[in-house]
Amino acid sequence: MDAKLTYPYYIVQDMDAALNFYQNALGLKLKFRDGSKWAELTCKAGNRLALASAEEGAAGAKGAVVCLEADEVDAAITEHGGTVLNVRPAGSYGEITTLRDPSGNFLQVLRKF
Repeated sequence: MDAKLTYPYYIVQDMDAALNFYQNALGLKLKFRDGSKWAELTCKAGNRLALASAEEGAAGAKGAVVCLEADEVDAAITEHGGTVLNVRPAGSYGEITTLRDPSGNFLQVLRKF
């Protein structure tokens, strides 16, 4: 797998309050919003930060989750100590594999179709 970092995200309890903070306190610009489930913001350098509801994010996640994009998710994940937790559809974007690294940190890999 040859992956690129797409963005980290935080699980938030109140999307409106979170967007208010990140936009107005930190000056990030809203790029995309899917109601109260998901939002992506950009900073001046073009980097992205996303905000997710508990139901949209990785189940059980606390804090940040690293998201990668790759053409495939392969057996190397488990061969190198990772654990695949689930795979779910991501609408027209493809599918998302949620996994943990050997230290228990959450990651998600978006595989576009």
